[in-house]
Amino acid sequence: MIIFCGELDKFIKVAENHAMNERTKEIRCPCKTFKNHGIFHEMITIRSHVMVQGFVADYTVWTYHGEKDTSVDRLEGIM
Repeated sequence: MIIFCGELDKFIKVAENHAMNERTKEIRCPCKTFKNHGIFHEMITIRSHVMVQGFVADYTVWTYHGEKDTSVDRLEGIM
């Protein structure tokens, strides 16, 4: 549980920074129910959803929250 909370805290920081960079208060919720389709304005709401329900499956690169998926870049460099 401690590791999960640490990763959730990292996610919250990334999502907040992305929203600030995009000049928006709308943040997609990556919980298992909303699957990045539900949009909220309060991080506490998103945090509680993820705490109770967990992250949507296979959401390891937070592309909806500003992270870049570098796996595609690496493959392009190989070919």
